[in-house]
Amino acid sequence: MKYLIVNADDYNLTEDVSRGIIEASRKGIVTSTTVMVNIPGFDKTIDLLLNSSISAGIHFNLTFGEPLCGDVPGLVNKEGRFNRRFEIEPEHISQVVREIDAQYNRFLGSGIKPSHFDSHHHVHTKPELKKIFFDFAREKNLPMRSRSELHKDETTALNIKTADYFYENFYGDRATVSTMEYILKHLKDGVSEIMCHPGYNSDSLEGISSYNNTREKELSVLTAPEILKLVDELHIKLINYEQLIG
Repeated sequence: MKYLIVNADDYNLTEDVSRGIIEASRKGIVTSTTVMVNIPGFDKTIDLLLNSSISAGIHFNLTFGEPLCGDVPGLVNKEGRFNRRFEIEPEHISQVVREIDAQYNRFLGSGIKPSHFDSHHHVHTKPELKKIFFDFAREKNLPMRSRSELHKDETTALNIKTADYFYENFYGDRATVSTMEYILKHLKDGVSEIMCHPGYNSDSLEGISSYNNTREKELSVLTAPEILKLVDELHIKLINYEQLIG
């Protein structure tokens, strides 16, 4: 049996990105999203999430915006913001632990139980941080995204729930109907996850991200009738990470 999680990253990056993700769930194949809790607007977009049926986890963020903790100088630049090119010194690892705890607790404060977690720019897969996130997943009994075969094997060895296969090639110039059709037609038995970034463009998004118009292209593909039909024809069962627990 082929099971498929389609996770929309970057919920709460902007209100329009969040709105697009909800639409991709209501009208398309997106089953799951992960939330950036440290970005302004969280309280507003979380209301939209609470009024939807999409499954939600945490998009841990150490590379964009400002931290929730005020005492993590090793993670920020002179302006007090995260660095896009993430680098960490060994003596600052404890600051990462404090910040991800703060982001987790803010998510819990919204009233939603997280289904799983991943991270912005895949920082949870960095060699120097993997143990932190492995320990976190085990402590909280949360599934997590595995990006590579090695990462999946390490995750599975620790009895952490994860997908069997991960697809990140539905992105940029490859965010097309043909790419999605190819992925769907070549899914293997087991659980697969497709990462995606749907949303609506806006002036606020263009001010912070170069990945803007393409989000609307992703949204159109993820809600395309031919994609919905293909999922049905191939007998692919759409699921979310909550269904991996237990």
